Amino acid sequence: MPTVIRTLRLPSLTIEHPMERYAMRLFVVALALLASAYVYLIADSTFNIIARKQAEIAATALSGSLAQLNAEYYQLGSQVTLAKARELGLVALAESDYVTRTSRLTYAAPIR
Repeated sequence: MPTVIRTLRLPSLTIEHPMERYAMRLFVVALALLASAYVYLIADSTFNIIARKQAEIAATALSGSLAQLNAEYYQLGSQVTLAKARELGLVALAESDYVTRTSRLTYAAPIR
């Protein structure tokens, strides 16, 4: 009796599947999107680091300027005296009247 050898038929790698072109385009587009997102995020991080350093430099300069203004303020504040005020025409108030509210019209009592 002759022996029948059955061969297993595997799909050939030379045959193109109908979805291969679509899948390949999809992968290329996804790769391009991911690459551009990566470049954007790296550039954004770099610009944020540069902006932070510039802000620190500006804050340091502003702090120095503020310290200088404070020193000038304290120096000028020590020169203000009652005699200097009288030279400028300022006088001390003898008595001050203040407006007070004596009624309880605006009092809000808790509701029981």
